[in-house]
Amino acid sequence: MSHAQQPQGMQGLYGYQQAQSSGYYQQAPPDYYEPPPASGQPRKRRRIFLWVFLAIQAIFVLWLIVGLASKGSGPSVASQTASVCANGGWQGLFKSHADCMKHYAVALHDAGDAGKGLGAAIIIAFWMVVDVILGIGYGVYRLARR
Repeated sequence: MSHAQQPQGMQGLYGYQQAQSSGYYQQAPPDYYEPPPASGQPRKRRRIFLWVFLAIQAIFVLWLIVGLASKGSGPSVASQTASVCANGGWQGLFKSHADCMKHYAVALHDAGDAGKGLGAAIIIAFWMVVDVILGIGYGVYRLARR
């Protein structure tokens, strides 16, 4: 029996098909209402989760870029090196004042790079946790819609 030949009382709501093998129609619950689509076209699905997910990803990428490109506050490496190596502060650790200036500056740069690396690792770990939570939430939502 085609859709046009079905009796008026036997048509189900939108999305419900006739069960061919059993010969009966699946009916929606009595309080179920699905509004008819405008102008005979099916309703366009909204992709709200996709856009929220992409916005969160963009925020994390921006946070990571800004964190890695930022410069620490406080005195510069040159002024810190000059203050530590001045007036004999190099004695006991370095061979000379020039040796202190060279190696202390490298140590300060390395410490700054290690701090940026730790900051990036923390951001990435937080990013992964948020993505896992979003994925589980989306999975639960999809299972609930079945």
